[in-house]
Amino acid sequence: DEDEEGMLGGAAADSKLGAAHMGNRAISEATLQLWAGAAIATSGLSLKLQKLVSPDAWSFDVFEYDVACSLLPEPGTGKTATLLCYYLLEQHGVIDALQIERAKILGWLTKIDEGYLPTNPYHNSLHAADVCANIDYFLRQPNLNRHLAPLDILACLTAALMHDMGHPGVNNTFLEATKHELAITYNDVSVLENHHVAAAFKLLKTKELDWTKSLSIDDYKDYRETAIGMVLGTDMRAHFEHLT
Repeated sequence: DEDEEGMLGGAAADSKLGAAHMGNRAISEATLQLWAGAAIATSGLSLKLQKLVSPDAWSFDVFEYDVACSLLPEPGTGKTATLLCYYLLEQHGVIDALQIERAKILGWLTKIDEGYLPTNPYHNSLHAADVCANIDYFLRQPNLNRHLAPLDILACLTAALMHDMGHPGVNNTFLEATKHELAITYNDVSVLENHHVAAAFKLLKTKELDWTKSLSIDDYKDYRETAIGMVLGTDMRAHFEHLT
């Protein structure tokens, strides 16, 4: 599936289906028919995203990329996290390998992106995109990558995307001290982290967003366990436990 013909031009979105390229991997007909495919294929965005799959990936500038996203027409305007995560899933071949319905997973990623509060100065969708890009850098390192299956990559990238969804801008200690509803719901245990991951998985109860139907029961359980474990692992209280 690898293609070495080079960079995407700005006219890629208007070319014949299957003739455009997403970085090193061909854009499928199904992807180009979705708004994300057309957005990614624009020259301003594609050139920035291609850096993520280049040897210079560590110098990817998420702020420049965010500006490029802000210039996209609707519905892609400002969908910084959605497009980055979707692009990386395509680059890894995860969507095809697991036979996931593109429209459904794209809708789910979009809802997660929109679940971030734009008024939060740090834990916003740009932060989610940044973490997703950094996770991907490590996933691509040969010593790790050779141990990963498509399901592992899917879990890692989507966990990165959802890991701060709906963050209110205060920490767990504050929520517990003020007897916030979230602290009551999650019994003062990784309150925010449980909230983030639960909010993302609740979206899958909507039929139009449930892309998991293509997974076997065991694969879904593995995916869910990995994603939950990664998000809960972002609780600062758990860091020493993971490091030792």
